[in-house]
Amino acid sequence: MENDPLNFEQKHLDSVIKRISHIVQRLHDKYKDDQNKVETSENINNKIQSLKDIASKPYFVRLDFLEDGEKKPETIYIGKQTVIDKNDFLVYDWRAPISSIYYSGDLGETYYKTPIGKQKVDVKLKRQFEINDQKIINMYDAGDTIGDQLLLATLSQSSSHKMNNIVATIQSEQNKVIRNDTDAVLSVQGIAGSGKTAVLLQRVAWLLYQYRSTVNSKQILILSPNELFSNYINNVLPDLGEPNALQLTFNKLFKMSAWVRDYHIEDLAEQVTSPNSNVFLRSSKCFDLLERYCSLLNGQDCCFKSIKDGTKSIVTGNQLKRIFYSFNENYKLFNRFAATQEQAQKRLKRYLNKIKRQKWVEEEISAIPPQTLGFVERQQNFSSINAEQEYWRQHIVEKKYHEQIKQINSGAFVDIVAIAISFLKSLLKSKQIIDDKNLPKEIDLAVKKLNCKIIDPNLSAILLYIQQQISHEIADKNIKFVLIDEIQDYTPVQIGTIKTIYPKAKFTFLGDANQNIFENNYNIFDDISYIFKENQVKMTILNRSYRSSAPITAFTSKLLPQNKFNNNIQAINRNGLKPQLITVKHSQNMIDALIKIVRQNIDMQTAIICKSLAESQSLFKKLQEQVDQVTLIDSESQETGDKLIVIPAYLAKGLEFDAVIAWNTSKNNFPGEKQRLLLYTICSRAMHRLFLLTKSDVSPLIAAVPHDLLDRK
Repeated sequence: MENDPLNFEQKHLDSVIKRISHIVQRLHDKYKDDQNKVETSENINNKIQSLKDIASKPYFVRLDFLEDGEKKPETIYIGKQTVIDKNDFLVYDWRAPISSIYYSGDLGETYYKTPIGKQKVDVKLKRQFEINDQKIINMYDAGDTIGDQLLLATLSQSSSHKMNNIVATIQSEQNKVIRNDTDAVLSVQGIAGSGKTAVLLQRVAWLLYQYRSTVNSKQILILSPNELFSNYINNVLPDLGEPNALQLTFNKLFKMSAWVRDYHIEDLAEQVTSPNSNVFLRSSKCFDLLERYCSLLNGQDCCFKSIKDGTKSIVTGNQLKRIFYSFNENYKLFNRFAATQEQAQKRLKRYLNKIKRQKWVEEEISAIPPQTLGFVERQQNFSSINAEQEYWRQHIVEKKYHEQIKQINSGAFVDIVAIAISFLKSLLKSKQIIDDKNLPKEIDLAVKKLNCKIIDPNLSAILLYIQQQISHEIADKNIKFVLIDEIQDYTPVQIGTIKTIYPKAKFTFLGDANQNIFENNYNIFDDISYIFKENQVKMTILNRSYRSSAPITAFTSKLLPQNKFNNNIQAINRNGLKPQLITVKHSQNMIDALIKIVRQNIDMQTAIICKSLAESQSLFKKLQEQVDQVTLIDSESQETGDKLIVIPAYLAKGLEFDAVIAWNTSKNNFPGEKQRLLLYTICSRAMHRLFLLTKSDVSPLIAAVPHDLLDRK
């Protein structure tokens, strides 16, 4: 029957595509009948569109397997979504339990999970397909001595300015993270190019499938490092037939607080230019002391802002403080806050009731146009003239005093900044950190920033943590899953804060300690285990790089500090050219060499990655005069769709490009150990080509790499 496998599979593909066409036609007929039922017709239309989206490429693998106790093998095909025609499963969704056997390893005995337990199977055939426009271009049977050809073929393709799904090539170690349904906290340490972001997105899709009756996309949150990264990944879930999950950055999360609008929130660029300014505030010790300080607020040190009408105080900060500490000592911090808020609302109400009788209110009512009065009267159906008058008095007063009302209702009457300053100053008296000689300078700078209404990412975490302990202002118990990428850039205080905001959520953390470009003096993966000490944190290692060719991975791995994790890095066996080190004597020679590289790689998406934003801006100005269609990526809101871009390293994190030109890798620019991880992050963005442009002496970090790993010019 299968003497000619390719011909057999093409005929099967043709049959499936034809049956999908028939399903679509039946749905169209049903759509016509149900046009008046909006909900039903919308649902049918979505089904039609999803089937059209996969019609030319309905699946990517065939599996033949023998279930335990059966004598006849079963054949199934797996794709992005399930396709059923009259109870006949044409295609199984890649997330279905039975589909997991495709991702579990090679041929032979394995199992998949069912509601009643594990089902043993013996996999006889695993046939992968490359399908384009309804035609099978290539197919590969697992067990071929040349290895996983579909994976290699996929990895050899050009990069895209939008991330693609990887469901056809999910690897066994990635699959274990994606389908984990037992652990409340997952922590994934993966090297550059190990597929961490892809795993995160495929996990979201799997969660939506696995818990489809109890979880929707609005109950899953992805915390991204920046807006640029969010734009990069926002096509993956729709491509898999799922709506995008909620996406936030930590900065956006912080800005949800009502009181922060009067403050300047520093962005990533400002953080990168002064990475060492808040060393202690980024430490786990700081989180310990902040937790302890907040636990004492129930008895002392809580601060409040006066609620004012111009220069007159409606309720003073001292009055609010006395109210706050007047309640029973058994009150928890939030209950104490809520009771104080209620008292403040009552006092404001009494004040506004007096204001309502003032002459200016009557004058404003008299100035309301008759048509407006008539419209509202018809809407409200007032019982009397007095009721109508009272409505307008209340409306006018609430409009005038909406800021005071908002201040109380949002909890902004609590002086979070004053509490934070008090905490920061208390650190100087702590016996646990008395030996930190740099702490006074660090605290002084932090306090000055707050007094000048400037908040950096480290301070925002402290402020948000304090706020959440007191008011729970942005707490969200509806979120069931939180997934955080680039976790190495987070501080223990940020993670502890996120934990308090989403108390009902399960967490997945993914990151790479080797890409910690903010020079943190801690291992965030250890801190995760401490912060979630009530849970057993499941730690997974992804040490195989799929992004870069083997020669590029061989080079970048030698840039890393040698330890147990880095010594076990594995490269996918994809051939390519060695990274090229080009050394010139003068700055203009660097520009000339750069332009030559760009023109030689005109068909590739090429990123010129600089150490800083300032360096990127300077280089871009010079390039504009000599190169057409070059784009500077200098903000989080842009996209990286152009063929040639100039981008600072901190914005390139998590992205990948066909070719990377690491700009000015000289001894002056990357002098030593402090720049090691930054240089590694830059170089590990490259998929197919990597160029290192250096003026005069090369960085000692590069000079120390074995000579044969580089093509030196």
